[in-house]
Amino acid sequence: MKSKSRQGFSFIEILIYLFISSLLLALLSTMIWNTLRANRTYKAEEAIIQNAQFIMNFSAQQIRPVYSIADIRPDPATARFYTSSSTAQWFTIVKDNNNLMQTFSSSSPSTQLNSASVAVTEFILTPIFDDLASSTVEGVRLRLRLSSTNASESVPLLEKTFETYVGISSR
Repeated sequence: MKSKSRQGFSFIEILIYLFISSLLLALLSTMIWNTLRANRTYKAEEAIIQNAQFIMNFSAQQIRPVYSIADIRPDPATARFYTSSSTAQWFTIVKDNNNLMQTFSSSSPSTQLNSASVAVTEFILTPIFDDLASSTVEGVRLRLRLSSTNASESVPLLEKTFETYVGISSR
């Protein structure tokens, strides 16, 4: 009897190869997906922190030398600050939708303080008084909640809250 020469792989060998290949492919695709997600999260966190630093530093530079604070309302989140004893010089900080806007008088255009990739989900200014019986404002507590915005995702990738105190130095 002649012996059969073997030319190729058996059906079982091909199935084992396909199973091992699919496991390796699944593992590799999971690793790539997690790396891409971590990269998006890192970029979102970096954008949020940069926006928070800019908004808080800019607000502190504008608020610190004011003469008085006339109006702080949490809804809508609006604050009007007078830069001199006359009521002619003032500026406002307003939360409009998911943007933080600043206006330096009624005739000047508004300036957006946050970037397009970051939404301002909360902006609260709380006046801090010298003492309980006084109506003199010593400063303000600024609370800011920022979240990443992405048109392809229905929920924000990341959301962070920041808080600081800004003293008024012009008294």
